[in-house]
Order: sequence, then structure tokens, then C-alpha cells
Amino acid sequence: MIEQASDSAAATLKYTSLVDVLRRRFEDSGDKLAYQFLADGSKQDARLTYSELADRSHAVAMRLQAIADRGDRALLLYPPGPEFLLALFGCLQAGIIAIPLSPPDSSRIKRALPRLTSVAGDADASLVLTTAGIHDLLKVYLDDIQEMRELKWHNTDNVEGSGSYGARDAAWEPSPSDLAFLQYTSGSTSSPKGVMVSHGNVLAQCGALKLASGYTSTSVTATWMPYFHDYGLIEGLLMPFYVGVPCYFMSPLAFIKRPLRWLELISRYRVTHSQGPNFAYDLCIRKANIEQLANIDLHCWVSAANGAESVRPSTVQAFYEMFKGCGLRKQCLSPAYGLAESTLVVSVTSPDEEPALVKVETQAYERGRIETATAESDFRTLASSGRPIPGTQVEIVDPATCRRCSSDEVGEIWVAGPSVAQGYWKQQEATACTFHARIADSGEGPFLRTGDLGFLQDGRLFITGRLKDLIIIRGLNHYPQDIELTVERSHPAMRPGCGAAFSVEVAGEEELVVVHDIVGKHQRNLDEDDLFSAIRAAVFDNHDLRLHAVVLLKPGGVLKTTSGKIQRAAMKAAFLAGTLDSVAKWELSQTAKDVEEPAFTVSTDSIRDWLVNWLAARTGVNAKTINTSSKFSDCGLDSMRAADLAVDLEKLLHQRIDPIVFWNFPTIDAIAESLSPQRITRTETSQRNGGALPIEGSPRIGTAPVSRAIVEDTIAIIGMGCRFPGGVDSPERYWRLLREGGNAITEIPATRWDVEEYYDPNPAAPGKMYTRRGGFINEVDAFDPAFFGITPREAIDIDPQQRLLLEVVWESLEHAGIPPSSLNGSETGVFLGLSSDD
Repeated sequence: MIEQASDSAAATLKYTSLVDVLRRRFEDSGDKLAYQFLADGSKQDARLTYSELADRSHAVAMRLQAIADRGDRALLLYPPGPEFLLALFGCLQAGIIAIPLSPPDSSRIKRALPRLTSVAGDADASLVLTTAGIHDLLKVYLDDIQEMRELKWHNTDNVEGSGSYGARDAAWEPSPSDLAFLQYTSGSTSSPKGVMVSHGNVLAQCGALKLASGYTSTSVTATWMPYFHDYGLIEGLLMPFYVGVPCYFMSPLAFIKRPLRWLELISRYRVTHSQGPNFAYDLCIRKANIEQLANIDLHCWVSAANGAESVRPSTVQAFYEMFKGCGLRKQCLSPAYGLAESTLVVSVTSPDEEPALVKVETQAYERGRIETATAESDFRTLASSGRPIPGTQVEIVDPATCRRCSSDEVGEIWVAGPSVAQGYWKQQEATACTFHARIADSGEGPFLRTGDLGFLQDGRLFITGRLKDLIIIRGLNHYPQDIELTVERSHPAMRPGCGAAFSVEVAGEEELVVVHDIVGKHQRNLDEDDLFSAIRAAVFDNHDLRLHAVVLLKPGGVLKTTSGKIQRAAMKAAFLAGTLDSVAKWELSQTAKDVEEPAFTVSTDSIRDWLVNWLAARTGVNAKTINTSSKFSDCGLDSMRAADLAVDLEKLLHQRIDPIVFWNFPTIDAIAESLSPQRITRTETSQRNGGALPIEGSPRIGTAPVSRAIVEDTIAIIGMGCRFPGGVDSPERYWRLLREGGNAITEIPATRWDVEEYYDPNPAAPGKMYTRRGGFINEVDAFDPAFFGITPREAIDIDPQQRLLLEVVWESLEHAGIPPSSLNGSETGVFLGLSSDD
């Protein structure tokens, strides 16, 4: 047993709530910097002092109190930036329970909506707080989703401070037991779980972390992690607020695109505390080069916490070796362990200790026992996740008997302390099972059952695996049943309810594997390429995950328990042992090598060939099998590799590339065409003019000046909408029709008029027409009046050309990524021309 209580208990007595902390910061440190946002990791954007944070969030609170009741739940949907902080602290002051959620990606909104809807329903939310841009993005879809349509939507990005924060007429004084927010764990859409985190939980967590990680009044923090992840929210944003020190934060996309921005930020602002998941440190190692390291100084870094996923000893050592020349101290590296159900951290390595590593005998370890390896034995190296934070009790318990394990046994990690959350929102049974466990032989409790396995040695906690089937890849949780359902629905050959998804370690990283039965009748004429392509695309589109392997079995091949539950552990063991009797198998090649980059001439064909070779090298797919008209997802391009591809294309073409372009132009043919000299000027011209070339279809407008090399005048067409015969409803489809020499002339549709009534082969026949064919725009009567605020009766009387005009104007703005609300009050000219014929 490890228990440290006195220091943390004293720390929590300093404040009664996060609202109390805000008041103290306003009174004692009003003019000090609280948060500095750097969207790209270097350029200073919006900043907040503690006075501005208090005043502007108080204005949000006043608005909320006018439209909601204390205790109501609000979804918070914000891009990276200070707007989220103002909304969060506004909710805290108004007594509204905040629910931080990932903002929808403009390129994959439909994938995000089911989770938003399920969380809103589970939490019985009444509000959505967001920005005008995100609200406009979602408006199109809200009419079809009753749960979202019934919510009150409130945009807070235009709320200014009133200077009335000091007046306490509307102030609310929450107690430590009052809920601060609901932290919905990333995972199952069908059964979301909202962890109830109180003010007291956050205060206890921050007080303990301050002691365990060496935070002082002179500390400086930095983070890139998303606010909707507990790591980014608690230690990234709330911890510096609790201590009263500045926080520099940037967009997660800025980090993913160029990981060394994180270290450059630490160096520039002399950051002492910054943290990330294991994969973030791996990315920095892979992307580092000697020239960049010369300008990075990491002597200032006191605590580089490593948590949110399995900590790999090889990563810890490699990161130190790579950056020790920049002044990185080994004691700075701080492996940690935690979970949302305990607010955040359970254990962390102290800044005055080096990361502890142990070598254990492999065979004993696989049996669940810990034996120190000898020189002759086969061994595994494990990294400690540090010591339990002050006030936290950790026990290692047999998950089957609920009895304490001996010191040399691996067991389930049970946790108790003031940081342990209140339970799951509206889920009494799950709360009782997870949060109210008691040790069988003593009755001690209640404890939080983490579902993770580990052991204690010399007071340090070591994590060995997961009792649950939860899949964690790059710090994000994925429920296997969700992935299995996606695979089942991807192709008719998949046998319902007969799949197993699990992760395996490949080259030091967790990778996804799916094993699935196929329907018997499909065995005979199985198109393996088509089937594997469908599975890869479905998993990517629905989970943003790349598959490492897919194994297809005969009916009955996937093992189940007598009660019908999938035996995922058994299927994983069989896969690793190579004993699966497969009908077909696809596995990502591990022999990929970097792309050779000979002298390069920019053309559609050369870009297409380069992309094929790049994808083959990075994903392991045979270059000869890559269909350039198929989606990138079919080749295993996930969001991480999309960022890598954007960086490599930037180097090749000397122009700015936004990773979102791979969703706007989702095939090799489409992206090669969009980047070719026929669509943009040659890169040499761009370099001479110092401009970045816009990528047509990218919604991120205004991120770089438009080069004069594009046209003689300083004009650029950044968005288009159109309707043409032949089913053409976008510029891309129009271009494809022209490129392929398509024929848009068809038989006169019966929905237009009765051709037999008007047709006569004699051109001179009065009142008749001598052709049966013509060019017609599809579905001219398919108009959504409610979207434009028009009644159905009015819509009937509107000229079809005018209805089409409304649609294509909206689509032009959407194509350009310009929210219509952003044009309100701007100096924007609108010019229209309509004609009844050619």
C-alpha cells in the first residue's frame, strides 16, 4: 500500500472551488499573463491576463444565467484558442456543468455528429456553447437531428468584458462537492460515459501535482494537447491557472504537422513544465534534424511528463539521447499514469529522480509474476510510471477474487483519494461497479477499479497492460466493439457479430488488427483486394485509424465464450502465434523505405507518381496495386500520415500545404491535378515572389498571401459553386465531365414534361419540338426552404433560377471555407447576373 495524505489535504484547504481560485488570481495577479495562444506555435495570437480572464468569462456567465438554470449541462465546442477558456470559466461562475468536446472537423462532420448527439442525449444537455464559425458549419445538419435541434445554441466569441467582475451581485459560490464538468471518455458512441469531476476533485489533483511535479511561483507551462482530453484540460490548462503562472498553448495540428515546434516553444519561452503522450516524444525523435537542434535550448525544462498511453522505455531513452545535447536533463523525463476517473494523474515520476527501469524475467511475467531477470534469462524492460501523488492510495488487487496481490504478483490497479471522481453521470450500476469496490479480505474501500494491470516495486508503480479490451492508440481510447461493428458493415461478406479487434505492438507502437469470419457463400469467389480495401476505408473513415492487419476466417473461426462474448484475448494470442487458419490475410508491409527524391519536374504525372511511391513506402501497400482514383484511406493514410505527407509535399513543391487538402481532394488523381502547373504556377515562380500558393478547395482561407505569380492582378478565386446538366453540382464534377469528354445530353426527363405530347419529327410542325433530347439540371425541385429561412409556400412561388442562386452562393462560401456570418458588416461586394437563356 502507498498512501500520502497530509500535504494534499492541506493544499485543498487553500481554496473552496475553481471560482474561488479565479477570484484570488484577479485580486492578487490581475495584470499577470494567464494564457498566451500561439496558433502555429510561434506567432503570438490572442492573450489573456488574469483580469481579462475573470472579466470576460464573467460576462459569459451573466449571459448564461439569463438563459439557463444552475446545474444545466452545456456542450463546449471550440477550436483551439482562448474562446474555450472564457466559456469554461463562464460555466463555472454560472453554475453550468461544462462538457468539453472535440469540435467537428469541417471535412468529416457527419462522422462527428453521432458522438455529439449521443453525449448530448446522455448528459441531457440544454445548451451548446461555441463560435459563430462552428455554429454555421453545423447549421446545415441540425434540422435532421432532433436532439441537437432542441438545444439552445449560444455563440460566445463576440462576448466582451463589462468591467463588472468585482461586483458580486450575481456571483455563485460552489462548494468542493459541486460538479465542475463532465469528462466524457473517448470511446463507445453507443454507450458514452461522462465522468463527474467536482471542484474538489480538480483542487485535490492540482494541489497534489504541484507537490509531485515541482511547480513553483516561477514556473512557466506550455501545452499543445486538445482541451477535450483530460491531459490537455487538467495539466495543460487548469494546472498553470491553479499555480498562478503563465501558460503558452498552441493548436494540436501545429504540433502534429511539425513536432519540433513544441520544443522550440519550450526553448523560446523558457518553459519549465510541459507534457504529452508517449507518441509525442516519438514524433519529436523521428522528425529531429541537426540543423533544427542547434537553436533549441532545453536547460529550462523541469518536468516532461509522459502519460495518457503506455510509456515505452525505448522512447524515454531515445528522447534523452536525441536531445541531451540541447540541455535536456534525464531527471526531467517524468513517466506518469492516470485516467479520467481519477481526474487525471495517479502517479508521476518526480523531477529529482531519473525514470526507473526494471528488467523482469519474460516467462514469469507472462504468467503474471514479477521476477528480476538474471544475466542468462530472457527479459523485458519496463518503465516505472512514478510514485502515487500525495493523498492517493494505490493497491494491487486480484481482479477475480478482489484480494490483495503479493508483492511479486501482477494485479488490477485500485485507487482511492480526493482526486477520484464522483462516478459516471446517470449510471448508478456502472458507478457502483467501478468506483465503489472493496477489498475482499479487509473490507477496505471504496476504491476505483481502473481496469489496468500493474505492480508496485519500491514504492513505484509499473503498468503492464489492460484488464479491459480497450484499445489505446496515440493516446486515444477505441472500443473494440465499435471497430468490429464498422468492419461488419463494411462489406456483405462479413459475418455479423463474428469479429475481434485488438492492438499489437509493432516496432514500439500499438497497431490495430482485425480478425473476422466471412459468410460461407462468399468464400468461393472472394475478391480479396476489394474486400480488404473496403475494410481499410471503413475503419479509417469511422475511427481515423490505420489497420496493421486483417485476417479473414471460415465461419466459426472467431472464438466466443459460452455466453456468446468474443474472446479477443484468445484471438490476439492466436494471431501473434501465427496459428489462425485464415481464408485470406492482408498485412501492412514492414519493409517500407523512404521515398527516393531524384530531380523533380512539376507536372500532374510526376506528382501522381511521387504520391504513389510515397504511399507505398509509408504504408507498406504495393505500389503496383495502388489505384490512383481510389481514396487515400484505402491506402491506410490516417491523420498523422496526412500531416507527414503535407510536410513532404511542402518540401517538394515549395508551397504551403494544409493536411485538410487530402480530404477535399481525396484521391491521388485529384490532388495531383490540383497541385499541377495547370492549376497553379510553377513553384520556382512562387519562390521568387515569396508567396504561398492556395490550394483550391481548402477551407483555410487567408493563411498566406496569394502570390502575384498566380495572375497578373492581385485577385484569386477561392470558392465556386455551380449547377450544370449531367448531374454536375460542384466544380470538381464539372472539371471531371470536361476532362473525360462526358456527354450531359439526355432523354427529356418525364419530370419535366410529356415528350410524346410535344414531339414531332417535322421541324415545321407548329407548337411542337423535333427532338427528344436536351441538357437538364437534376432535381431543380429539390429545394430545402427551411435551411434558408423560407416557408414552403414562398418557395413554390420563387423562380427556380433564384432558388439555384441561393444554393450555389451558399456552396461557393462553403467551398471557400468562409462562414457567412463572418461577412456581416464587412466591405464585401455582391454582384449578380441572371438570364432566362444563353
